[in-house]
Amino acid sequence: MNPSQRLRRIATHHASLVVAMTSSLMERYKNSRGVALILALMVFAIAGVLAVSLSTIVSHQARLELRQVDGAILFYGAEAGIEMAKYQVKNVSNWLATYPAISPINNESIGDTRVTVTVTGPLDADNFYSVSSTASWLNSDLTRTVSIKARSPVEASMSKYMFFINNAHLNIGSGAEVWGDVHSNKNIKIFGSGVIFHDDVTAVNKVLFYNGATEANTIFDKGYTEGVDVIPMPDVSALDDLKGYATPEGFYYTNTTSIELLNDQVSINGGDAVSLPTSGVIFCDKEINISGTLDGQLTVVSMQTINITDNLKYVDPYPYDTDPETIDPDILDLLGLIAENHIYIPNSAPHDLEINAAMLARTGKAYCGLSHTKGNLIISGSLCTSQLSYFASTSGHGYSDRDYYYDASLHKYMPPHYLTILDEQLFKDWKDEGE
Repeated sequence: MNPSQRLRRIATHHASLVVAMTSSLMERYKNSRGVALILALMVFAIAGVLAVSLSTIVSHQARLELRQVDGAILFYGAEAGIEMAKYQVKNVSNWLATYPAISPINNESIGDTRVTVTVTGPLDADNFYSVSSTASWLNSDLTRTVSIKARSPVEASMSKYMFFINNAHLNIGSGAEVWGDVHSNKNIKIFGSGVIFHDDVTAVNKVLFYNGATEANTIFDKGYTEGVDVIPMPDVSALDDLKGYATPEGFYYTNTTSIELLNDQVSINGGDAVSLPTSGVIFCDKEINISGTLDGQLTVVSMQTINITDNLKYVDPYPYDTDPETIDPDILDLLGLIAENHIYIPNSAPHDLEINAAMLARTGKAYCGLSHTKGNLIISGSLCTSQLSYFASTSGHGYSDRDYYYDASLHKYMPPHYLTILDEQLFKDWKDEGE
């Protein structure tokens, strides 16, 4: 029984009592008409007061119920505003830092409510911002606010890692100098002295030293942390989500596909050059063969393996030691390669090879054919794999000289719709601020 029904029942009960009392008094004093009349008037006066009181209570309860309904409508409006903001955070580059310059949510009509989102921050060293969504209703003077903390996908992008390995130990050889974060969901093994890490180094298990390497002769500019939580690879559903960006423009392919990058255009399977997709995504269910030079931003996704058949370069590459704050995003070139299985450099690839790209092999590895001895391999970007990657063998086959440079622009930007770790890394501390 709801409050209104309960009050109506009470009112009916009291009215019945008044009628019964009146009848009883009239019967008792039926021969004393004067007394009976006075008593009757008193009873009806009491009944009147009671009726007014009950009416006031019922009216107050109705207002409370209406306020509750208003509050619920406003809550869902405010929550919808938060969901809109989360979409912008994940899909619009630099949305938090530039808000409200880009895609502001201001007096947005959501159902019967009007919703406004405000952004303040950053609040801390992890670059979280406070995002508040306030809903108002034309039929009420109430408002309702919901808030959450959010940070840019770049902060949780897989492209933030120079090296990330999921199901194997990460091996670093003597004399290596590494920019960009490094993480292993197992151990990090350092072989030989003189290794330098310029950014964060984390391992779920241990950082281990071999072949003369010691903590003393290894430089960690930001230290290193052992025993951290496992960072899971993005789920396969995250790759499938990227298909939705490629499909509307006709850049979704079901068979093995060859892609040649021609600056700000692309040729598919040897066809005529066409403009890069505005969504920034090319998606294929089978293997992809790719090469060329990129002037723009693009993410290429294969549900199998990506074969790098020739050089992959940028028109305007930034040196690895560039200050990210000086990078102009309007002329920035960024390539993302995402494979469900492997990223492979076939034996037919050039003797010397350069790859500018953020690369991710979700269940596999990045590796090269080992039938020949080759020259110099330069990777400028980032490399995230599940298995241990290799580009040479102990027999001397593969690339004899290997240089790995972290793309400085990935500190602040990422390829279009590049995979992030988890939503939990982007959003936290949801709160209903109330009315």
